[in-house]
Amino acid sequence: MGREGASEFGESLAPAVADRMTMGNSLMWSTTNAGVPVPFPAVPISMAWATEVAGTRADTGGDWNWEYGMHLDTIQDAEEIRDYLLRAIYGNFYNAKQKATNANLVFDFLPYVAGKRESRRLVGDYIVTQSDVVNGVYFEDAVGTATWGIDLHYPTATSYLSTYTSTPVARWYFPFRSLYSRNVPNLMMAGRCISVSHVALGSCRVQNTTGQMGVAVGFAAALCKKYGIEPRDIYRNPDRMLELQARIGGAWPERPRPGGVGGG
Repeated sequence: MGREGASEFGESLAPAVADRMTMGNSLMWSTTNAGVPVPFPAVPISMAWATEVAGTRADTGGDWNWEYGMHLDTIQDAEEIRDYLLRAIYGNFYNAKQKATNANLVFDFLPYVAGKRESRRLVGDYIVTQSDVVNGVYFEDAVGTATWGIDLHYPTATSYLSTYTSTPVARWYFPFRSLYSRNVPNLMMAGRCISVSHVALGSCRVQNTTGQMGVAVGFAAALCKKYGIEPRDIYRNPDRMLELQARIGGAWPERPRPGGVGGG
């Protein structure tokens, strides 16, 4: 859990020293014009818990960068993170409602379940790292593809707002070996808990790619049941691996040839 140091996997996008920071949780929210004045509760004492987080900021909506919890535990502190974001939202909207131009505004969308980018990651037979993503390393056990850049988030001076860096990458394929545990024989994982470094997670954590992981482990579970085997046995048996890829469907990359580059 957290960020590996740059030397652990030779990652230029990793910090020099390992730490516990993760990408945070977000609450995206919006308001709409009701066409008539809409009151909003007075803040003085009852809402001071909101304005002390918001400060004087008076936003009327928030995007992905309304993010908090990078230096907390996004599992154990999930409710604290969500509540902090709600305090920021209510405080901002209260400040906005003090302006006559916002008299007609009312909340349009305000979730109470925060979107989570990262928590703990489990270790599989293979750990995908920055070089795999950037170089499009060939995996004979490819079960899904990703195209999102290496998108890493960082805190800003405003406690509930984040910023990011994005490193573009070409299409790359992730291996089945990163979707099952190296030491729990019947455990598979899909989503943001798979076997990747913090940096590599920046590319494969988006919903299109994590959805493909779900498809892959679903079919893999069916094969395990059909043949009475464990996930690792699928990788070890070329026929089973080909059967898994066939069930998933699509085209898979060919092994690079000496003196040239294969493709599929």
